[in-house]
Amino acid sequence: MIQNFDWPGARWWKFDFHAHTPASEQDYGKGMNHKPGPKEWLLDYMKAGIDCVAITDHNTGDWVDKLKHAYDALKNENHPEFRELYIFPGVELSVMGNVHILGIFPQETSSAEINSIVDRCGFRAKKGTSNAVTDQSLATVLDEIVNKSKGLAIPAHVDDDRGIFKQLQGNDLRPILKSKHIHVVESTQLEINYPAMYHELKLKWTPVLGSDQHYPTGSNENKYPGSHYTWIKMSTPGFEGLCLALMDGNLSVIRSIECKKDPNQFAKERIESICIENAKYMGRTKQFEFRLNPWLNTIIGGRGTGKSTLIEFIRLLFRREQELPVSLKDLFEKYFQIDENQNDEGLLTQNSILSAIYKKYNYQYKIEWRADGVQPSIYEKSSSGQWIPSQGDICQRFPICIYSQKQIFEMARYPESLMNIVDASLTSICFKDWDQLRNQMEGQYISLMSKVRELSNKIKQIPIIQGELDDISRKLEIFEQSQYSDLLKQYQSAKRQEQAIEDWENSWAEAGQILMRASEDIIPDDIEMNLFNAEDDEDDVLIEFDSSAH
Repeated sequence: MIQNFDWPGARWWKFDFHAHTPASEQDYGKGMNHKPGPKEWLLDYMKAGIDCVAITDHNTGDWVDKLKHAYDALKNENHPEFRELYIFPGVELSVMGNVHILGIFPQETSSAEINSIVDRCGFRAKKGTSNAVTDQSLATVLDEIVNKSKGLAIPAHVDDDRGIFKQLQGNDLRPILKSKHIHVVESTQLEINYPAMYHELKLKWTPVLGSDQHYPTGSNENKYPGSHYTWIKMSTPGFEGLCLALMDGNLSVIRSIECKKDPNQFAKERIESICIENAKYMGRTKQFEFRLNPWLNTIIGGRGTGKSTLIEFIRLLFRREQELPVSLKDLFEKYFQIDENQNDEGLLTQNSILSAIYKKYNYQYKIEWRADGVQPSIYEKSSSGQWIPSQGDICQRFPICIYSQKQIFEMARYPESLMNIVDASLTSICFKDWDQLRNQMEGQYISLMSKVRELSNKIKQIPIIQGELDDISRKLEIFEQSQYSDLLKQYQSAKRQEQAIEDWENSWAEAGQILMRASEDIIPDDIEMNLFNAEDDEDDVLIEFDSSAH
């Protein structure tokens, strides 16, 4: 997950809606010799990359305060594995009808307050156990959680053991489905098997997912920190933001079983902020900074508050004036000239500076426009945090599209404008590559169609060729039945015999040549006679021997 989210607005957070601690004494850590302490428990979630966790022990809130204190201790001691984790107090209530309901409360809620809620719901057995149920009805418990304690009521694992869809039917289920206190359910399945009554009432409850973990690591049920969670879209995790996201439904809620990718991924190139200094109406007393979110940004304001001016400042900063229609260029040049006497319509001064922080492939750049014309206009941030001048063309290196309201109005008058934009967007649409591929595929299509026609004509000849083949086959049958068949076989046998004799003769011819070459190889070289004297008897004998050898 991306850790550095330095922008305004919302992002996605991993939220575990259903987590147990050793306070759930009957269920947590069965068979374990050592159960984790509060710090160990928190570190398991930190290492799993979870951002928010609801502490929902069985009918008790005993560990809520312990975990809060342990979290502060880990943070203060700068533990090497410390990671920001938002703790949401909660409880899993065993309610009359043998169903389980999760209650999640504001973050300041204490252990004592959780236990008081459990008491008011009528759970009389030992806290931390789950065999008994409340003596108050499910409707009363829901009212206690939502109205009186200002919490969220979430039916737990609705399609599994002790879930309302498993345990309740007919008249027992109807008042729960009609309850105004429920708009969120915890589901363990990708597709929830809602009862027919749910669809009849046209309900649209938001499904969430928690780990329901009873072990710090993997178990046979595969329920452990980080195994199951829900992506929640909030600016900063808090109870109010959580409630708003859950009301938003699938626009702000994604279960981990629905999405394997990190929804926090965004474009590799984006504008992070716009700064304006010493313009006529902006950034006079202090620098005006407009920080941007990588997904969606909206400038809201009344008429004349500067919305269009900000858009046109961005156009000027990124050197996109040439993209304006001819009808708007005069207006742009009129507004963005230097106002020298405070009475002109220009929006800039001699000291105006426009700048933008642009993130590109994890590198930060600063783009500047200065009224005094000072260069350079592009800077790159070094590893030491210094802005170093960088070369290149702003339009080519930092591609963006800017469309003001007036520009869109002008474009709407000409239907071909949209296609021109698409064709011109070479960096994103790659029109030239697309056009080249289209021509290539057209050529392939024409070639294949030519082969299709050729093969079609050949296929049409099949009946004719088949008829000719049948006639030849019949002629051969007649020929084989006549006396000429024996003569043909004798002729073929004689030809094979003749060929065998020729091959035998050729092999002998080659053998003679081999013998001739071998005889040349075995004759010794001549003796060097200049080494011998004919006057000596011994040498004379050798000379005579050499002569006889020749």
